[in-house]
Amino acid sequence: MIGIAAGLVCYYAVSLKNKLQWDDALDVWGVHGVGGVLGVVALGAFALKSKHTLYGRHWGCSAQFDNLHFELCYYQTIAYCIEHGLTTLDAGAQGEHKLARGFVPVPTWSVHWIREPRFRQAVTDFLKRERGAMEHHLHALEDHVAFRQE
Repeated sequence: MIGIAAGLVCYYAVSLKNKLQWDDALDVWGVHGVGGVLGVVALGAFALKSKHTLYGRHWGCSAQFDNLHFELCYYQTIAYCIEHGLTTLDAGAQGEHKLARGFVPVPTWSVHWIREPRFRQAVTDFLKRERGAMEHHLHALEDHVAFRQE
């Protein structure tokens, strides 16, 4: 219930901005200001912290709210990193949408043990094929990062 209320408040804050004919740059007020404060109450987010890195992107919400995911999982975590002197925010795997927010795709790995030999072999075969496709995909995404690379 609190999550629904927070989302509605953010929506109406941006709507109010539109009614008052404020500049679109002030979406930051409705989304980041109101949404940031109420978004923390509206849903839960979980991040792990090491000495230099915040590992974010673990979150949950009972409904869809425009921009709330980015507000809580990206903008607030970036602010946290800056405030606490962390040098890296690891935004997690997947999502070309992260390119526009300055996150560069990097390979990730995981380790699993599969007991059933036939299933284990099927997964191994798939991963061999997928690895090449993912390397190609990551290389293709390098042309779309949000900042110049030298």
